[in-house]
Amino acid sequence: MTTKPTFTLDAQDGPERIAKHIARAGVCSRREAEARIADGRVTVNGKLITSPALNVTAADSITVDGKPLPDREPARLWRYHKPRGLVVSARDEKDRQTISTPCLQTCRGCCRSVGWIWIPRGCCC
Repeated sequence: MTTKPTFTLDAQDGPERIAKHIARAGVCSRREAEARIADGRVTVNGKLITSPALNVTAADSITVDGKPLPDREPARLWRYHKPRGLVVSARDEKDRQTISTPCLQTCRGCCRSVGWIWIPRGCCC
């Protein structure tokens, strides 16, 4: 008899790349984190880093622009029944109503779209 693996939305506590760690804290995207690292705006355990090729853990002290990273919020998952007629896109060149409109109205701007996924930004819902 086989068992299904347990599904979890949160990252494991093991090491992960610094840019991913910064992005998961909600500071910026991974690409923006890599740019901030290259600009010398990130320190790990008091040492300035200039390369995103670094693995960090929750035990590391990370600052971006002199400010410590905020605590990572647990991931949340929403289920949404898309009404007929909505276009599944962030925007539409034909000015049809998209799925972004009702989702953003419901979340009052506290979520952002990442591909097909909506990520909370200090969610107020």
